[in-house]
Amino acid sequence: MACDHAHRRDVRRKRRLRCIQPNVWNLCTSRTRRAEYSFSELTPDDRAVLWGYVIMAAKRYGVALAHIVVMSNHLHCLVRAARPKAISLFHLYFKARFTKYINARHGRTGNIWAGRFHNVNLLDDDAQIAALTYGIDHGMKEDLVARSDTWHLPQMLKELCTDGWLRGVFWVSDKDGGHWRTLSLRLTPLDRWADDPAGYRAFVKRLLEDRVACHAERRHREQQRYQAAVAAAKRANRDPSTVTLPDGSLHRIIRQHDFIPTRAKRSRARRFRALGPMGDLLVEQAEAAHIEAIDAYERVLAVVAGGDFVPVPELPEGYQWPGALGAAFDVGIIEQTFAEILAGAPRVDPVPDAASG
Repeated sequence: MACDHAHRRDVRRKRRLRCIQPNVWNLCTSRTRRAEYSFSELTPDDRAVLWGYVIMAAKRYGVALAHIVVMSNHLHCLVRAARPKAISLFHLYFKARFTKYINARHGRTGNIWAGRFHNVNLLDDDAQIAALTYGIDHGMKEDLVARSDTWHLPQMLKELCTDGWLRGVFWVSDKDGGHWRTLSLRLTPLDRWADDPAGYRAFVKRLLEDRVACHAERRHREQQRYQAAVAAAKRANRDPSTVTLPDGSLHRIIRQHDFIPTRAKRSRARRFRALGPMGDLLVEQAEAAHIEAIDAYERVLAVVAGGDFVPVPELPEGYQWPGALGAAFDVGIIEQTFAEILAGAPRVDPVPDAASG
């Protein structure tokens, strides 16, 4: 029974690990708890405050930001960082601030997020453009607005198409009570336009107009189909008001869009997804790195928890030592104090292999 409990605990710990490649753009998605429409009533003033939180998080953790779009019950962001952990810290900071602000806005308490964010590594220019297009299309693909740049909730299309600067406000407390401080952040172009910000803004404008035209054409086709169905109903002496588009029409339309990224198979790293020409290879490498890191965690913890000294092994890039182990290594701990620091750490019971049952 104890072994089963340890195994379940170990599996949960493994699932919490996420693979984010350094200096690689990631499309990250966060959804609200129970799909609640937590952001549906935001105003332009709310937008300025939320952008202030995003700017503070990006500057604090050194995260490059290309685009964010907020829908009623989820958001997508396109980010990159030299340190993979910085992206997680970026999300942790601004999502915690979002939670406090939205709860105060609606007079409620508790978490608004369904869980941690999901990410897709974007390995080449086509993958990055696909992710940007996917974000731009929100609002239009659901037929909520005719143009994404008129979407009333926070999104960065206007900034991307003009000067490329994101602006917001942040409350700073002082001895007089506090004041609002104006913040700004330069949005980072995708890799293809790293040295050509003006060309990148022109590209985003063209991309937006192309998607607007694409959805206008799609809506026109759907309207023609609907009118034909109404005419057929009248010829058959049926009530035209009962005519609807085929079930699942919207879902089919969304799935047929050419910009929705295809995802490589998921590895045992649980959270790793990649899009691009090296996707399959990178998934395999991430799986190997994940297994190597987990083996190192368990091997070191088992030895050190028993009071013995063990040399600090190297971990794969992007992985860090958790909890007490990391603290011990950071202060250059010596052999005699290993057992003291980890005295309260739970002992990891060996997990039986499949052959032994």
